[in-house]
Amino acid sequence: MVLTETWLHDAILDNDLGLFNYNIYRCDRSCSSSIYKRGGGVLISIRKDIKSQLIPFIDVNVEHLFVIYEFNDSKFIIGGVYLPPNCSVSLFESYMSTIERIAINYSNYTFIICGDFNLPGISWSNDVNGLVYSSTLDNKIDCVPETFAALNFFQVNHLTNSHGSMLNLVFVSANQFNVNIVCDPVIINHAIIKLPVFNSSHSYHNFVKADYFHISQFLLSFNWKTTFSFLDVNSAVYTFYDAIHYSLLNYVPIVNFNTSNFPSWFSKDLIDLVFQKRKAHASFKATKKPDDYDKFSFLRSKYKLLSRICYKQYIEYAENNICSDPKEFWNFVRKNKSSHNLPKSVSLNGVFSNNDKDVADLFSKLFDSVYTLTNVTNNSYTSPHLPFDLPSNCNFNVNDVEASLAKLRGVKSVGPDGLSGDFLFTLKSVLCYPLWLLFRKSLDSGVFPEYLKLNAVIPIFKNGDTSDVVNYRPIAILSHIGKLFESLVFNSIQRATNATLIDEQHGFRPGRSAVTCNLVFSNYIFSAFNMNSQVDVVYTDFAKAFDRVEHSILGKVLENSGFGEPLLSWFNSYLSNRKQFVKVFEIKSDITNVPSGVPQGGHLSPMLFALFINNIKHVIHNSKFLLFADDLKLFLKIDLINDCLLLQEDINAVVNWATNMGLEFNVVKCHSMSFYRTRTPITFTYFMNDFPLIHSDNTVTDLGIVFDRELNFHSHIENSCCKALKILGFLRRICSEFKLMTPLKLLYCAYVRSVLESYGIHTR
Repeated sequence: MVLTETWLHDAILDNDLGLFNYNIYRCDRSCSSSIYKRGGGVLISIRKDIKSQLIPFIDVNVEHLFVIYEFNDSKFIIGGVYLPPNCSVSLFESYMSTIERIAINYSNYTFIICGDFNLPGISWSNDVNGLVYSSTLDNKIDCVPETFAALNFFQVNHLTNSHGSMLNLVFVSANQFNVNIVCDPVIINHAIIKLPVFNSSHSYHNFVKADYFHISQFLLSFNWKTTFSFLDVNSAVYTFYDAIHYSLLNYVPIVNFNTSNFPSWFSKDLIDLVFQKRKAHASFKATKKPDDYDKFSFLRSKYKLLSRICYKQYIEYAENNICSDPKEFWNFVRKNKSSHNLPKSVSLNGVFSNNDKDVADLFSKLFDSVYTLTNVTNNSYTSPHLPFDLPSNCNFNVNDVEASLAKLRGVKSVGPDGLSGDFLFTLKSVLCYPLWLLFRKSLDSGVFPEYLKLNAVIPIFKNGDTSDVVNYRPIAILSHIGKLFESLVFNSIQRATNATLIDEQHGFRPGRSAVTCNLVFSNYIFSAFNMNSQVDVVYTDFAKAFDRVEHSILGKVLENSGFGEPLLSWFNSYLSNRKQFVKVFEIKSDITNVPSGVPQGGHLSPMLFALFINNIKHVIHNSKFLLFADDLKLFLKIDLINDCLLLQEDINAVVNWATNMGLEFNVVKCHSMSFYRTRTPITFTYFMNDFPLIHSDNTVTDLGIVFDRELNFHSHIENSCCKALKILGFLRRICSEFKLMTPLKLLYCAYVRSVLESYGIHTR
């Protein structure tokens, strides 16, 4: 905590402040710093569990403090200063000289310099190269922005007081901080601001440097069949993971990852030159000697030249090594694309949070809110037994498990169990047998392992304000072993279950896609046009359909579909008692229960959802309909107003069906549209839950295709070409220095041609 204008003096002791859990560092006003006896002063307090140390006063004429502290293996220097209004230029110059000396002596530290500078005439901003400023003050005061700019510092506070002035400034050596007002100002000219200090470093297992020989020897020393034979499924899985985690601790090194404050193309020599330039600039400012200026000027020119060389080499490497090192090339592309990094301060329904753990819990609260907490009554769902003979178990062998492990080659992502795909791939010949034993034990007993039910969730930005939690969607990260198990089960039952799905379902099925769905739909409309008829379509939107699947109803659906034991019990176990946590900034939220839904990202989830809504065909009697997963549209050829009433009848039936299934529609996003080529179309307002649906007059986007009312696709072609042209402009900008044809062609095919071909635009 940093306070300015403390008004403290010798008669006020540290204990009188009530900050008993903090080490307190003070610089009270004295006759050396001001002609006034009252006012002024600076205080810095650091929690006692954080190691801290005061840097001795360097300039007694300035009310300032510098404190060293260490946090999460990182070293910081935090400074506080109070510079009164209308103070002399020499006071500013004296303080900035102190800043330069400390920056040189502690060059490996992260700096946070904050205080009341009383410089309302300077405008501050930052760009990728550092500090940007403009001043209306006397040029002599420019020593403040000039020095901080030369040190490559950033000014991160842009919050003004009630008079529109920016008096409190926060200079940092790493542009990774966000500043927020935490409460109404006690003093009208000064708001209380909060600067969350976070450490971007984290530790992880370096699977590339793992001792796979000793890991293999250790795992092969087990008699897995005997080990698992007397254990239940969960105990067997825990025993297996104990062995795996023992291997991690003993044979996989842990390394620390630290995010550099410099761009990725900075070489070690260029970074060293930055510090040399800083030191030379400080020497010149102190001595004003021409020789010192010449040295600084030489280093500055050398820095600019080497900077251009390093950037050119970085571009050439990414361009020339696209085949041997594609990761570096695509990293270059991603860094040039617009990104939406998660800010350190977020809010949900007016509740703000800056603490990493609180941010994670805030996201967890939002993502948990979509689940169904209450069961639908048993009498609300009825469905007859379907005459299908579906599997009661799954058949696969050790070779199938090894083949699935082989598909994890090059997968470096780490699941919630701490294992990467590459790690499992490298040990595939060792792990395939114990995993096969575990999978068989799980299926035969009808119990899915509890350890594999834990999912990690990361928030992904959609659109809007990046600080508003509601503008993010969750992406689940499952363990690789759990997903591998699901894929084996799915491959074993896919053919049988696919035969039971209704023809109208085009999502996640072999031989079906969004293209086939749109072809069937377009063919129906063209047939209606040939008969001079119009087609009315109602596009529906399920509210969080995959997350709100009621487990008890899905269990009945699976039973009525023809699944037998023990596979039926295994499915129920797979769905129940699942848990998740949200992970942001390498911090995890509290673990929460997932009471409904099918697991996001699971191989079985699309199939389970398709089976869940498979009986919708029994309630639609008049209209045609098509499904792509949970995207449902109802449509009917309209010749008379009575046809509209028939379509409305089916809409009502679908709404009642959804209620019985525990689902609900997001009525605001549901809408209708009429396709016609006649001069006198039939107009009708459709309703859903007594709510009139929005009517789209000219165009509608459906599964990536822009449909216009006459089905001539002019709007779709224009939209796709516009999108491709924007991407082409982006590529032209980032590739202006490329010289080789191969990377240009690769980027064009990946970003531009793919847009044109994916949406059905072909040129002759």
